[in-house]
Amino acid sequence: MWQYELRWIMDNAGNIASSVSLRFGNIVFMAAVALLVAGATTQAQAQQYVEFHRDGGIYGTTWDTYIDENAKSTNYFSSTYLYTGGAYDKTIMICFPYIIDDCASNAIPPGAKIDNAVLTLFTASSGSLDNHYIVRMLTEWVPTTVTFNSAHTRMDWSNGHLTGGIDFYFHDQEPVVPASAAAIYTFNATEIVQAWADGQPNCGFAIGGAQDDWASWWPENTTTEANRPKLEVWFSLPTGNVTTLVADTSAASSCQCTYIRSDMPDFVCGDQTDMMIQSDGSGHLKKALITWPNFIGLMADQVQSGSTVYYARQSLYAVGSTIESLSIYRVLLPWDEYDVTWNFRAPGNPWATAGMKAGADYFSIPSGGVVTPGYTPGYYSHTLTRDVSAWVKGVEVNYGWVIQIEDADPVADSTTLYTEDNLSPQYRPSLCVLWGNPTGNVPPGPPTNVITPTNGMELPFWDIRYASMYNDEGPGGVQAVRYRAQVSAQSDFSTIFWDSGVPFVGPLNPTEMSPWLDHTGPTPPSDTTYYFRMRYYTNLHDESAWSVVKEFNVVESMQACNRKGYHLLELFADTESRTAAELFGDNVSPLYIYGYDEVSREWVTPTTLDVGKGYFIWSPTDSPVYFGANGLLLDNNAINIPLSYTNIYANTSDGWNLVRNPYYTDGTPLDSETHIDSANMDTVIYRPWDGNQYGWFNFATTDNGGSGTREIPPGASFWVRASAGGAYIDLYHPRGGGAPSAPKPVPPPVAKWRMPVEAATGSHYDTATYIAVREDASEQHDYADVLQMAPMSSYYIRTYFEHDDWGGYSGKYTQDTRPVPVDGESVTWTATVETNNASGTVEIGWEIPVEASNWDFTMRDETSGTVVDLKESSTYSYAASGVDTRNLTITVTRRGSIVLGDVDGDGDVTIADAVLAAQNEHGLVTLDAGQKARADLDCSGDVDVLDALVIRKLEKEHIGK
Repeated sequence: MWQYELRWIMDNAGNIASSVSLRFGNIVFMAAVALLVAGATTQAQAQQYVEFHRDGGIYGTTWDTYIDENAKSTNYFSSTYLYTGGAYDKTIMICFPYIIDDCASNAIPPGAKIDNAVLTLFTASSGSLDNHYIVRMLTEWVPTTVTFNSAHTRMDWSNGHLTGGIDFYFHDQEPVVPASAAAIYTFNATEIVQAWADGQPNCGFAIGGAQDDWASWWPENTTTEANRPKLEVWFSLPTGNVTTLVADTSAASSCQCTYIRSDMPDFVCGDQTDMMIQSDGSGHLKKALITWPNFIGLMADQVQSGSTVYYARQSLYAVGSTIESLSIYRVLLPWDEYDVTWNFRAPGNPWATAGMKAGADYFSIPSGGVVTPGYTPGYYSHTLTRDVSAWVKGVEVNYGWVIQIEDADPVADSTTLYTEDNLSPQYRPSLCVLWGNPTGNVPPGPPTNVITPTNGMELPFWDIRYASMYNDEGPGGVQAVRYRAQVSAQSDFSTIFWDSGVPFVGPLNPTEMSPWLDHTGPTPPSDTTYYFRMRYYTNLHDESAWSVVKEFNVVESMQACNRKGYHLLELFADTESRTAAELFGDNVSPLYIYGYDEVSREWVTPTTLDVGKGYFIWSPTDSPVYFGANGLLLDNNAINIPLSYTNIYANTSDGWNLVRNPYYTDGTPLDSETHIDSANMDTVIYRPWDGNQYGWFNFATTDNGGSGTREIPPGASFWVRASAGGAYIDLYHPRGGGAPSAPKPVPPPVAKWRMPVEAATGSHYDTATYIAVREDASEQHDYADVLQMAPMSSYYIRTYFEHDDWGGYSGKYTQDTRPVPVDGESVTWTATVETNNASGTVEIGWEIPVEASNWDFTMRDETSGTVVDLKESSTYSYAASGVDTRNLTITVTRRGSIVLGDVDGDGDVTIADAVLAAQNEHGLVTLDAGQKARADLDCSGDVDVLDALVIRKLEKEHIGK
């Protein structure tokens, strides 16, 4: 069989030489090509292309399967189809395991710049109308044993199922909607493949994100080759040198492989074609040793001493594996493959302990990530950059590695790895190193000004980023072009939790800050201190020292407060038994946090925080303060929050409850119209508090005030009011996991309009107050009237309508809704403007609603007697300082009539009006504000085909006009 080997080498002038060797048996054909690079600072300009799909070649090897929520322990490796979506979620798992490999002209060399990567999948008998996404897997999985619950037979997924940030990494992307059967769909995989080329482990893709609408796809084993999954990659060659050594094919690739065994402690295994690693279940162990004694030097195919090593990987071919996990350790003492045994490393030189002792015979910390060769035969690799770099720089001595079972247990485990003595070179060990010869003379200084978005110890799990300054006093024109970031649970980085590889950056000039750089690996566990550091690499292959170590903790919830004052707490986690002081005491001192007790009508300081209860928290400065908290992210289908109602006949003071949306769910907010159910509760929610006023939303009328919206963000605290005993509010899972109410019927058309009455003085304002008329409104309190909550600020301005004649609903209102008067009649409101910190002038603003553009609007200042025609101007101001209260009488007189459904304004409701409403939804016509007001009959805020349906019913007199 042919074996291809392609090496890229760049000299100091920036020229890249490519040598290709083709082997068939022991016959070697050589060819050389020179590629010119325009200066040492650029990548090779000739773009390369490679395609991967199952076609019989090793580099087209494809693993795929799917996992099914409805069959959590079933593996579907041999399935005729792959599936996504459905009532029970299904997710495709797919991997092209050998795409990063400089040993072949049909693979991607490490360090390449990925210009574009596209994964093509083919639907089979069914498409889906749901969004589909592609994600990069972070957890190793075995195609023949992976299930919904488990990555392989010995390891479950992190939370018993695929979990974002732990088992996979999700990057920003446009969704794919595979609407048709028997069709081609492409996913942008550029960012994912780039991470693999940078040196992060290739654990494949997952494709899913669908909801109830399932799709079927062709797998890699389908008969028609054109229907198989295909990965296409366009890339630019890396600068620097990519050296790959295939064991014992040259002097530089000299390799020694052997294994030692406890059951035959004096047996030498150095002349075998394979080496065994085993725990036989009865206490007998076998360990493999491997070394490359000649790969460092000055020959053309050696890695030069003192060079900068970007990436190093050793690949071994495994057969017959039942191993749970393999770990590799750096050996600390010399040994020879023809002398080494379980007891001795060389004649007369025993190991510190028979079978090798950690810390004495080999370094006690693994060198590369744990490997699980559960699907064999196949190549398995360890990334060994740190060891190879230390050997090349002369910091450590090269004695190779020992490979052993990570956790020997009573279960029999074993695997066989081919050695340098295997007759087929393609199955022999290989060592791949991406390196560069540093020529800048003065290495760059360590990165400084290392910052994070919160610039503190706490980082939210969904937004772990960092940036730093590049520093260099070397020759002019030297720029940082790559970086490496590392995260560790130890401050000395003795073990590495995550290594970024060497992603591209900039290029950055000296003293220039990098852009935000994302943490693209697994999220560190919360409640544990982790450490971060980074370094830069230049276009002359010089390597900076590490930055200062930055300590951080990951939190499940994070809220940024950018002004001094009280804030409604946003906390989307069950903080369980953690106290408020434990959660927020490191963010601010002293800590002021309050809940509300409806029974006593008092603010209370909580010790622990209840799920579903809302809180206020104090920020002492206008500079950003970040409140981070750890806790359990909830995914249960619904949360029931009982509401307190204590009738002490205090009118509108009864029944106020401060509650909280505890869901996170990838940042998806609750929709107050579809994710909320309630009993004995008013239909208005109050949030957010912006320092001046509450925003509010009435989900019965869809009216809103201030910055209130129908959506309730993750973790948001908000006010609701119980109206009787036995009140509650149910919050349903924002991803549809609960049981939301049936869709609401289309309401009958209602004539209505609202006009804001805004007030401002200095930095204080009120933009949440409205007068309104509505066809179904009452002169007394009804569901369209909105109570006003007392300000949370010490200084404020507010406008309200006082109603002390509404019995149990007497109080101050921020929206006062009246019935629509008949033609020629008037409606009058008394608006009270109150402030305790007027700055010399109070300004009142309004905007006449288009629905009432032919009505008359006047306002009388009861203090000065000034009468204003509101249609002649849009503002009115008066002098005021300090504490000031005055009443404004607003009188509205109806002139003419509103014909609901008369979109074209001809006085009649006809099919032409319905056509205009339907055309508006599709952008075929543009309606003005007045037309939209007459057409929006379902009160949705949009004019669409549903409004057209109601207009037709009006025309046919199926409903009353």
